[in-house]
Amino acid sequence: MKISRRQFVKAMAAMSAASMLAACGGSSGNGSSGGKKALTFQIWDVAQKEGMEAMCAAYTQQHPEVSIEVQVTSWNEYWTKLEAAATSNQMPDIFWMHTNELLKYADNGMLADCTDIVEKDKFSEVSLSNAMGSNGTLYAVPKDKDTVGLVYNKEMLCVRGKHTRDYIEQR
Repeated sequence: MKISRRQFVKAMAAMSAASMLAACGGSSGNGSSGGKKALTFQIWDVAQKEGMEAMCAAYTQQHPEVSIEVQVTSWNEYWTKLEAAATSNQMPDIFWMHTNELLKYADNGMLADCTDIVEKDKFSEVSLSNAMGSNGTLYAVPKDKDTVGLVYNKEMLCVRGKHTRDYIEQR
């Protein structure tokens, strides 16, 4: 099966998605490496690099005409680097996107429409709406869910004369 660069970028977005993975029509995928279509995949978490590389390897095994380089940039530098790349029209072909940043890129035409490649029944409505631009177009695929939890020291609450469960339920 032949696949175009745009189809591949969309497929990778569907497979991955910082919350979000977003794909764009940046210029870096026009390169080639050993006769292969060379794509870049930008992420911010070195702890997930191995998993992302494994996912890319599975894809390139089925599509040997494609090579994918996973690049890690620290969270502190990621958004500055991505914005600079967007300004110079040299964004990575595939990259993670955070819901807090999505509209800036989606509403300015920097992301590919992923509507046709997303299995919408696999995600909650909230997750899908977080991956949409202001126009309702789906530009990314949910990848991670952050968990906000309550951490407390049971002993400290007991020392203060509060029963933990009652104290928490009153809050």
